[in-house]
Amino acid sequence: MLAAQLTAPRHVELLEIDPPEPQAGEIAVEPRAIALCGSDHPDFVPEISGTEFPRPLGRGGHEIVGVVVASRHARWREGDRVLALPVNQCGLMERFVCPGENAAAVGTGRSAEELAMAQPLSTLLKLWPRLPEVRGKTVAIVGQGGIGLLYTALFRHHGATRLLALDLHALRLGVSRRMGADATVNCSEGDPEGEVRRLTGGAMAEIVVEAVGRPETVNLALHLAGQGATVVPFGVPRKNRFEIDFGQMLRRQVTVLFSGGTDPTEHFPPALGLIESGAIDVAPLVTHRLPWPHVQEAFELATGRKAECVKVVLVRE
Repeated sequence: MLAAQLTAPRHVELLEIDPPEPQAGEIAVEPRAIALCGSDHPDFVPEISGTEFPRPLGRGGHEIVGVVVASRHARWREGDRVLALPVNQCGLMERFVCPGENAAAVGTGRSAEELAMAQPLSTLLKLWPRLPEVRGKTVAIVGQGGIGLLYTALFRHHGATRLLALDLHALRLGVSRRMGADATVNCSEGDPEGEVRRLTGGAMAEIVVEAVGRPETVNLALHLAGQGATVVPFGVPRKNRFEIDFGQMLRRQVTVLFSGGTDPTEHFPPALGLIESGAIDVAPLVTHRLPWPHVQEAFELATGRKAECVKVVLVRE
């Protein structure tokens, strides 16, 4: 079977390996859809010093819907269709094993690529109980990649009154409207802070989500926050250390919430429920589908042509 490995920056090799077999409590899954996540991009284009190559075999894929092909777990049988989380995000291969608890059953009413969006959506659900009441609030979301767009849809679903989406790319801001944004701000065309001030009558946002992970966007998020606002830095950081405007945090008396990862047992089922029921339409996120094993092309598209795409999905029939 084939497995992908990032052997150098911007370089993917396909290696022939023996199919892994599940141990007690594990299942073997053949992916049908593997969506690339923004958190996978630094493996392809390393921006943090010290990233070592080659990366682990299969690293760079964890948003996966597939079919169980072998099981040593009491719940799962061959042929079951699942959303599955591979160990250490190493799912870029034709078959991987994972604990049975890392999987959740999926229905047949949605495509595999749509259902794969439940994995990133589940990371939002992990944070959600810690947020203040959303209904009636003004919310700003900095970054309209996959995560930012899912936040846009989820805040709309939960009744945010005014939803402001910010990004550099017109295509993504167009998708923002489809996901529920009331207003969009193209940060490449002027003063995003001033535009949010205008849109909010000077009050700024009560909740701000940063979904990029760069110093400039984290600091922008702080400047979009109104007095006593909640700020969520959710983007995967491209640098381990950088300066933030601490004075702005102090003056606005913001609450900062951090979160990451997911618990498949707790968060996969409700995320799938939102997608399968149609409560959240994730179809607009999937802009490009490539056949497995075009992994090199998928990473090049996802990292180098962001103005043209949102989510890139590798599909295997």
